[in-house]
Amino acid sequence: EIYHIEKDEFKPSKETLAFSLGQIQQGTEQRNIRYSRLEKADLNPLQYELQQFCQSIINDQTPPVTAEDGRRALHVARLILNSIDEHTELVKKHWQLR
Repeated sequence: EIYHIEKDEFKPSKETLAFSLGQIQQGTEQRNIRYSRLEKADLNPLQYELQQFCQSIINDQTPPVTAEDGRRALHVARLILNSIDEHTELVKKHWQLR
């Protein structure tokens, strides 16, 4: 679910559930409050990505996710995991949970 504030006129999309929640009249510019909910595909993202990769090999096509994209995604995942580990240690020390 996404809530956002916009200056633009509301234009609902056919792909998402979206509607206006009203307007903010304060300040020099009127702003519109919007709500939208994106539709979620019923698929396993990793399985789908691997299938696309295999199809690109079979059909001798460029894969939708490049090796560089994959490397960057792994780098970001590692940064996230490291941050979780660091935060976990801080919480354990603060609450003396060892």
